[in-house]
Parts: sequence; structure tokens; C-alpha cells
Amino acid sequence: MSAPARWITILLNPAVAAVLAFLFLQGYPEPDHVHWSIWAILLGPGVPALYAVVVRLTGRAASVFLPDTRKRVLPLGLAVFSCCVGLWVLAARSAPVYAVQLMAAYALVAFVTMIVSGWWGISLHAAGVTLPWCLGVVTLGTVYIYVLPVVVVVGWARITLREHSPAQVAAGGLLGMAAALVGSAFIGS
Repeated sequence: MSAPARWITILLNPAVAAVLAFLFLQGYPEPDHVHWSIWAILLGPGVPALYAVVVRLTGRAASVFLPDTRKRVLPLGLAVFSCCVGLWVLAARSAPVYAVQLMAAYALVAFVTMIVSGWWGISLHAAGVTLPWCLGVVTLGTVYIYVLPVVVVVGWARITLREHSPAQVAAGGLLGMAAALVGSAFIGS
């Protein structure tokens, strides 16, 4: 097992990638972003991450990343619900458009992976880093192309650790891109 791949998987997991995206997608966070960013982080990555930690601590899963894809269905359903509540909260708190787009895209990723997780394990790590990268490129400009190596390294790590096949990592990346495009198209700028 590769130590760098393990650290990449831990440090750039979907919850961490989402927190970083909510905080830094448009540059260093402004002080007035605190009122909506806390809600975005709590309701986006926070709820499903907390569930995964509880499941791991109670011994019902071998890892917080829930390698048994069937055990992902409930937390992903919870993520869909919490992201939808998050959309409402972000709109009510006049969050920037990119934050609403991110929340909508995360809800879509959670919904699709919840449906597929009964029989196949799309890489949430790949979707989790590809989504904000793609949304950054589409909505804020090609300056975000420099983040592409992070997407590639996360995919490499998941394959190296044999947590996912190349097809599952590719599917996660494609899902992240599709969700970003749908989120930016339907929420607008």
C-alpha cells in the first residue's frame, strides 16, 4: 500500500474538498461570508461526514469512507436531504451564486451515487474533487485549470489503494463534471 496515496485519500476526501470549495472557490473568504459558509459546510459535507464517523466509531463500518457501497445508501440519502435544506438556507442568507451552485451540484452527486451504490461504487473522492474544479473553470474562468493535477492525483490514489477501479474513478470524475455543469446551468450566474 502506498503511503502517499493513503494520505492523499485522507486529506482530500470528499468532505474536505467540499469545505475547501465553499471557502476558497472565489478566492480567500471574506469576513461577511461566515454567516452562510458555516451553514454550507454543516449541511453540505458536514451531515454525511458526521454520519460516516459515527458508523465507524460504533464498529458498523471498517472505514469512514464506507467501502461497502450498500452502506453508503443511507448517508447519501441523508446528504441529498441536507443539501436540499442547504440550498434553501443559502438562498435565504443571500449566499453567492457559486455557493448555491455547489450545493445543488453536491445534492445531484449524492442523489446519483445513492441510486447506484446498491450495486456499484462510483468514486466519491473523484466526484468530490472534480466537481469544484469544473465549476471553478466553468463559472470563474480557466485560471482554475491549475487545480487539474489535484483531480488526477486523487484518482491515482484511489486506484493505487485499490479502493476503486479505473472505471469507478472515471465515473466519479464524469459525475462531478456533469453535476457542476448542471448546477451552473440551472442556478445561473
